[in-house]
Amino acid sequence: RPRCVSLAVFALAPTRQQARSQTRLRGLRTTCAPTRFSMDCCNEAQQSFLLSFLCFVATTFLLWRTPIFKPLKLFAVFLHEFSHATAATLCCQRVTGIEVAWNEGGLCTYSVSQRRVYFIKCMVLPAGYLGSTLWGCGLVLATAWPTGAKVCGCVVVVALVIALFFAVCGVAKGLSERCLLIGLATFFGVVVGALTVLDFTLDTTETSYALETALLFIGAVNMTFATYDIYDDTVRRKDERSDAYKYAELVPCCFARCVGCTWFLLASAACVGSALRP
Repeated sequence: RPRCVSLAVFALAPTRQQARSQTRLRGLRTTCAPTRFSMDCCNEAQQSFLLSFLCFVATTFLLWRTPIFKPLKLFAVFLHEFSHATAATLCCQRVTGIEVAWNEGGLCTYSVSQRRVYFIKCMVLPAGYLGSTLWGCGLVLATAWPTGAKVCGCVVVVALVIALFFAVCGVAKGLSERCLLIGLATFFGVVVGALTVLDFTLDTTETSYALETALLFIGAVNMTFATYDIYDDTVRRKDERSDAYKYAELVPCCFARCVGCTWFLLASAACVGSALRP
């Protein structure tokens, strides 16, 4: 009887080749298993970024109408007008002035070639709202890499130096617009410039973290403000002074709210894409 039991166990036991094939199948199942529901989808850096980004967006909505956010709103208005100026420059037009008003309005003046009026307006008008949103998304994406934060800090400082030049030498309605743009460019230029210089010279974890946090905060606030501004100016209400209304006049059979909805969807998609950075 014991001999029969041992033979039965030997017969039921898998051979060495069968054991190897079963091991390979287990390995293939483990390798090919979908990681969609894995809890380890984000590393520690990505989790920290998402938490900081959501906190900054929530802070923007909570402190939206407080005086603390007034400089950040004016900075977003500056990026709006600076985007108009950039588009006009790329269309080979001469920019003559950039203005920012205390009531969160702005103006970019440039010369228009009469032979290409339609093309230039089609390029310059969308650049304000969408360009301001892309500035915020670019600041958020730049914080994913230490070198990107440094480069982006330099780009922001250069843009503010250009703004300072137009505030002093450009066309403006009055002295208040000049002084406001000078103060805005000086304040943000000193803050971002100092953090960028410290990060280049010291190159420590603390300086990199300070620069990345500042750019992430400014970018999150700017992209939130710019996207909401598109909705408020072009979708929720119809304003004849808005860029969407002027753009709709150029396109036949197109309404201002349709243009605004298109811009709002594009801006929202850019915001979501920058939040899902690598």
